[in-house]
Amino acid sequence: MKRLISLVAVLACMAVGYAQSSLVATLNHGEDVSVYYGYGALAEAYEAATHGDLITLSSGMFKSVDIAKNITVRGAGAGATDDCTRLDGNFNLYGVPDSVDATGHLTLEGLYNDDYICYGEMSYNLPVKNAHFIKCRLNTIKSYNASSKLFNAILIQCKITKELDVNNEGEKVTCFNSYIRRVCTSNNENSNYAFNNCLIEGYPYDWSNSLFTNCILWPSYTGNPIVRSCQAFNCLGLYNSETLDLFEFLYPYNQYESIKDDNVSTIFKTYTGTYSDTETFELTDEAKAKYVGTDGREVGIYGGNFPFTFKSDLPKISKFNVASQSTEDGKLKVEIEVSGVE
Repeated sequence: MKRLISLVAVLACMAVGYAQSSLVATLNHGEDVSVYYGYGALAEAYEAATHGDLITLSSGMFKSVDIAKNITVRGAGAGATDDCTRLDGNFNLYGVPDSVDATGHLTLEGLYNDDYICYGEMSYNLPVKNAHFIKCRLNTIKSYNASSKLFNAILIQCKITKELDVNNEGEKVTCFNSYIRRVCTSNNENSNYAFNNCLIEGYPYDWSNSLFTNCILWPSYTGNPIVRSCQAFNCLGLYNSETLDLFEFLYPYNQYESIKDDNVSTIFKTYTGTYSDTETFELTDEAKAKYVGTDGREVGIYGGNFPFTFKSDLPKISKFNVASQSTEDGKLKVEIEVSGVE
């Protein structure tokens, strides 16, 4: 049974322009809580935030904002439903200088974005360190230029529907239980990438210095096997070539051979290679039993230690009401309802 926490706040207010707004962002700074309303609420909360703060967004569409602070931005969810939190437009992530007394790390959680996230830029060319992307549905993550870096980035239970382009020297990225439409990694020996229980599509010749464990790999182009700088353990390969061995160059040799993608109906319950936000990527019962990972659980996004789900285990803003007008003494009554986990 859900725990419902009702918070009734009486806020001093000089105007009533935000009355009946359905978009709300709360900023937690230590024990202090500030509330912002409307399409630009995220930008206002970000402007007031400092390193280590938490911004919580209700469902709805918010204007995106460039981020150069070690903060957490947490939405109501990233599923393709009316109660998800969407960020509108492209935005940039910037690294924090080591000289800055910064706490925490950047975390984006429970957010939906159908544009692109670009890390680094020419005049602020610092690595984005220790960024976490959790339960997000994103279109593209890419670098601004050849010097931009994601360093020690972690993706958990995400969907990247167009491209994860981390093709620069010295980048380090780890992904758990995520769907990624296309991956492009660096062939520089100072870069390394790890994919655990992921479903990855794309071009094998773009995969370098990568460790694939318990993954399903479905190349869009199968003219070449996976390059020698990669390793794969208990991965299932899908491809459309009669002669190509996707794992030919890899040592130690991958446990499972590849199957032709015209047999994909024996692997997925519904997925045929055409992405949609409602697709679950679930395996058939036969495939679950036959293709198991190094831990004895099914390969793909529902195995391992972080079985895929967009369901949040954190409280979220489920109801927000603002009085239609302020009281005679200039105060405005605000009611916020927070839903706890089941």
